[in-house]
Amino acid sequence: MLHRHADHAPAPTALQQRIEHVCAIDQCISSALASLRAYETRLLVGTQLSENGSASTKPSSMSPGKGNAPGLECGRAPLREPLDGKTLLDVKQEADEHLWDCTSALTQATAVLEEDTIRRAQELVDALLDARETLEAQEASGEASSEAVRGCVSALHEARAQFLRTARTRLGLDALSEETDDRIAALTQQASSPSSLPRPYVAAGVRLPEERR
Repeated sequence: MLHRHADHAPAPTALQQRIEHVCAIDQCISSALASLRAYETRLLVGTQLSENGSASTKPSSMSPGKGNAPGLECGRAPLREPLDGKTLLDVKQEADEHLWDCTSALTQATAVLEEDTIRRAQELVDALLDARETLEAQEASGEASSEAVRGCVSALHEARAQFLRTARTRLGLDALSEETDDRIAALTQQASSPSSLPRPYVAAGVRLPEERR
């Protein structure tokens, strides 16, 4: 009697589990990246708070009886903590929660993912933690921008790309073409370019130094 030999390909349920865990990790990473970006943005806005001074980035008309205080021109509300209902501490705590979600998803994934995929995910979480520490150092120094932060962002995107490449290989998918890789990298760099950062602050009512002169 002939017996069918089992091959090394994972059963559909096992494969689906792996896909779900990879997606869960990447979703957590995406949320953590967004929260760290919000932290960086808040630090940049924060450098203007002493000159702009209250409450919300939403435009509002001047309150009667307050005169033409700095920051109230053109119906702008001055800025101070909290901005849009969130203090800097709230923003940092949200970032920490997303980082915790990343480590939790990584721990759960150790049950089904191969070691090299797990290792890539660990490197990615390490890069997130490095970015968090760098932002805290930037906050302590009072800098408005930092080459170190940009270096962390580049390292994060590279670590994420490496994680997804390894996951694709382990899931039996073909590697992406060099052209596709390059286009994704270019889009990522464009989306995270620091040169585009100041404009939302102006739209939100934060007057940058050159606009106060």
